[in-house]
Amino acid sequence: MSTFSRIPTVAVLGLSLLLAACAGDSTDELIKSARAYLAKNDGKAAIVQLKNVLQLKPDSAEARFLLGKALLDADDPVSASVELRKALDLNQPALQVAPLLARSLLAEGQYQKLVDQFAEVDLPEPAAVADLKSSVATAYAALGKPEKSRTAVAVALRAVPDYPQALMLQARLAADERKFDEASALIEKVIAATPSDPQAWIYKGELLYLGNGDTNMAGAAAAYRKALSIKPGHAGARSHLIALLLSQHDLVGAAEQIDELRKTQPRTARTMVFDAQLALLNQNPKKALESIQQARKSAPDDVRVLQLAGAIEFSNGLLLEAERSLGKALQLAPNSPFARRKLAQTLIRLGQPAKALTVLQPLFTKAESDAQTYSLAGEAYLLTGDLSRAEANFAKAVKIDPKNTGSRTALALTKLKSDGLDATTTELRDIASTDVATPADFALVSVYLGSKDFTRALKAIDAIEAKQPNKAMVASLRGRVQLMRKDAAEARRSFERALAIDPLYIPAATSLASLDLADKRPVDARKRFESVLAIDPKNLRALLALAEIRSLGGSSKEEIAGLLTNAVKLNPTEPEPRLLLVNLYLNQRDAKSALTVAQDAAIALPDSTAVLDALGRAQMAAGETNQAIQSFNKLVGMEPESPQAYVRLAGVHVATRNTATAEQNLRRALAITPSFLPAQQALFDIAIADKRPQDALLIARTIQKQRPDAVVGFMLEGAAEASRNNLAAAAEVYRNALKKFPSTQPAVRLHSTLVALRQDANAEKLAASWTVAYPTDVEFLAYLGELAMARGNYAAAETRFRNVIAIRPDIAAVLNNLALVMVKLQKPGALAFAERADKVQPDTPALMDTLATALAGEKQIDKALEVQKKALALAPSNPVLKLNLARLYIESGNKAAARVELETIVKLGDKFAGQAEVDRLIKAL
Repeated sequence: MSTFSRIPTVAVLGLSLLLAACAGDSTDELIKSARAYLAKNDGKAAIVQLKNVLQLKPDSAEARFLLGKALLDADDPVSASVELRKALDLNQPALQVAPLLARSLLAEGQYQKLVDQFAEVDLPEPAAVADLKSSVATAYAALGKPEKSRTAVAVALRAVPDYPQALMLQARLAADERKFDEASALIEKVIAATPSDPQAWIYKGELLYLGNGDTNMAGAAAAYRKALSIKPGHAGARSHLIALLLSQHDLVGAAEQIDELRKTQPRTARTMVFDAQLALLNQNPKKALESIQQARKSAPDDVRVLQLAGAIEFSNGLLLEAERSLGKALQLAPNSPFARRKLAQTLIRLGQPAKALTVLQPLFTKAESDAQTYSLAGEAYLLTGDLSRAEANFAKAVKIDPKNTGSRTALALTKLKSDGLDATTTELRDIASTDVATPADFALVSVYLGSKDFTRALKAIDAIEAKQPNKAMVASLRGRVQLMRKDAAEARRSFERALAIDPLYIPAATSLASLDLADKRPVDARKRFESVLAIDPKNLRALLALAEIRSLGGSSKEEIAGLLTNAVKLNPTEPEPRLLLVNLYLNQRDAKSALTVAQDAAIALPDSTAVLDALGRAQMAAGETNQAIQSFNKLVGMEPESPQAYVRLAGVHVATRNTATAEQNLRRALAITPSFLPAQQALFDIAIADKRPQDALLIARTIQKQRPDAVVGFMLEGAAEASRNNLAAAAEVYRNALKKFPSTQPAVRLHSTLVALRQDANAEKLAASWTVAYPTDVEFLAYLGELAMARGNYAAAETRFRNVIAIRPDIAAVLNNLALVMVKLQKPGALAFAERADKVQPDTPALMDTLATALAGEKQIDKALEVQKKALALAPSNPVLKLNLARLYIESGNKAAARVELETIVKLGDKFAGQAEVDRLIKAL
């Protein structure tokens, strides 16, 4: 045994206390020394002392706090945040820590996190309030929320009048409104009060930079250099100077300053970002990509880094990566115009113009809707085939920037109506005569397509291709035009060429797949996307397209679900495959699976409103109404200006028969958007259910006023009249609607109302005239078939249904009804139609029930029983399926099994209307 083991316990305790006392004395001295260094602005020495303290006493809240402060002063906000949070955890007063932690988050670019954590924090001391609220105000300004920024500035200035940071932000807000004189006066006031504050000189430089002009640029550079003379290691001042030099394309000067920055911050995201920008300007995209990837490792949630990463990835042709980077940037900073425009541009290149338009939408109501925004919108509309909107968006740019090429293009387009096609195309050709492809080139294509001059449209594409010879988008556009002129063979060659240029260009693959499907070649269609996935296994568009093709080809629910599940695994941060999987299960009435997928999605993507919406719908389908209410309430909180969120919430309350609350939510939706049709229709349904036809009529007529060119208001008015048994008035409404809107819906409603009025001659006259005028209206023909079927006129029903499938052979419901009619008529062929229906829409209990009936009619009882059991397994509470299964058991001679099924139906009592038939069958056993 060693000598140490013989030391008495008391002695050991005394020794440990002695050591603790020594350490305490040592750490106190070190902290005192660090404070002295901080007072002398010697941050490096202070950091050394404080790290020594923490080696001896890692749970020292004061040391953590002071180290965080020193690191922040040394322009290392990431490390500062870590230490400051540890200080908070160790109970360092929030009064001291909160202002510094907010400044750290501000320096990191974590604007949303800053306002989420500190916007509502109140501190007891005025100086701390002014400091904290100034940071909050700056974050709000960066997030594009100037009103909230002004409110926070006002709080800061009430706490400490003329607080420098607040005044500087006031100056920035004034400059944003182009009030440069006011902004300049505020900055000079700050400099006069605190001439040695480098931040004041940085703000002055920013103000001069915003003012633009060579003189202002020189003044801005001088202001930044002044800040550096006060504090040579100030990374913020040097960063502003580098940004200015890069904007002036002074690459040598910028490189020198980046080298200086690297001496103090060799591996920070800020330095790597500047490296990336410099590499881009030096036309070295590969180096830019390497640098920005390093920056992302250091600052994965910095909006500025993500935006630049997206731009660099776009320039390197990494479109999916660019979409992810810019999408994340937009999640963190929804008001960033740059992120929106660049993401929209990326989506257009990815062949998702509709999604690009959704991304651009918020810019159309703000000052940020510049020529580029409208030009991108025009390009997107062009790709969707909406020629009129394409022209309108190209035209809007002229009011914003007449010198911009896109604006000149728009100006030419505005002359289309007044000066005619020739004058417009002449001007567009003049604008497009440069060596570089401009919006004018695409606008010229749009104009020619609008006049159906496909030959000239193709010549305009020739000109674009001469300027951009290896662009998949141009070859794909050519294919679209060739399709419009019904030249499928040439279109196919153009799309093939687009894929030869860029094997991952999804729009071309999609177009080719559509042609393959039209030619009854589903295997070739699948191969289009399988080829994409062989190169890029995670390609979301290809994965989803493959799932869609499998679905169209009649693949099972399990196979489609497997493809979508794989898409989720490969793209875990993308909501779309998860949403499609939820919808697949909901459409198949598999609420349990839908709920499981939705819950997983909500965990993986807690900030996605689309996922939250899907979760609420899945909870509703699963009968979890309380949870659905919670989900939709949360959705309302996340999207308070979304009428759809209130409609979803109202739907749950309707399901739980809480119509008063449902109406409240629907009226809230209409307060946001008075013409929001889903809310109006839901209110209409409630009024009808509550036997309030006058309220329903008021809603219908309001819709008519809001939508005079739509049939929906008239349909609702007719339904309201019918609900109070005023069928003659309903017929008159439908008759007028049919005159104004000759379409299927009013034709069906008028015919059914005439039948209800027992005006059979008028109904027959309407049916005859409509089917002559619109012989391919399959909906009307199917309705006539269903009516004949309900009346027991199976021969007439057969004729109607056969007319439908001659036009549309893939409507499962019609094939199913035709099979039932053939069974009733005891004619051969029922089984073939039932099998076709089941193939078009597999795993559907009602269709499987018909298939079992048809099999029984062919004396294939064993197969019929097998199919009927599967149908009942999919819908185990359906009494009709149980009754038909019992009949099949009786026919097979298995009376015991039949009795089991029938007795379960008896237990339903009055809930099942067919109890008389059940009693008859039981007695016959």
